[in-house]
Amino acid sequence: MNMAQMSENQLKAFIHPHLEQDFYVDVEVRGTHIVEQVVVIADFLLRPKPHLIARNFDDVPFALEVKAPTNNGQYRKGVAQAASYVDSLFAGVRPQFALIFPHRSLFTEEERKREAVTAYFHLAQYFNVGDFEFDSTAHTWCIQFGGGRYFCSEKGRGPHNLTKRYTGNINS
Repeated sequence: MNMAQMSENQLKAFIHPHLEQDFYVDVEVRGTHIVEQVVVIADFLLRPKPHLIARNFDDVPFALEVKAPTNNGQYRKGVAQAASYVDSLFAGVRPQFALIFPHRSLFTEEERKREAVTAYFHLAQYFNVGDFEFDSTAHTWCIQFGGGRYFCSEKGRGPHNLTKRYTGNINS
C-alpha cells in the first residue's frame, strides 16, 4: 500500500478504522472559526480512549486534516487549514491541537521541496499543528510537533507539552 499515491478520500477511508482503535472519532465535523465566524470542516475530530489516557495521553479533543500528497503544495495548505481548526469551535469544543496525515515525508521527493516542507513543519508547531505518522506495516502511529514526539502508540508519551497555546509572544 503506497499512501503517497492515494487520493484524499482513499486516505480517509484507509486511516479511519485504525483511528477507531485508539480514539473516539467524529467524521467531517462542521465548526466555526472563532475570529472570522466562517464555517470550517475538519476531516476528523478525535478524542483519546481511556486506555490512552491511562498511558498519559492528554484527555483533549484534536483535529486531523487529511491531504493527498499527490497534489503539489498540499502540505502547506494542510498546515494553514489545520491551524484554523485550533482557533475554531466544533459543537462548543475547541481542539487543543491539529494534525496532518499522512506524514510530511510523503509530500515530496525533491530535496529543495523537502526542505521547504520541513520548514513548514517546524513553523507549524507554533500554531499547535503537528504530524500524524502511521506505519501501515506495523499498524503503529506517532504524533510529532516540530520534531518532538508527543505520543506514539508503542513508545507512549514523549516530552512535548500540548497544554501550551502559542499566542502573541512565543517566548512567554
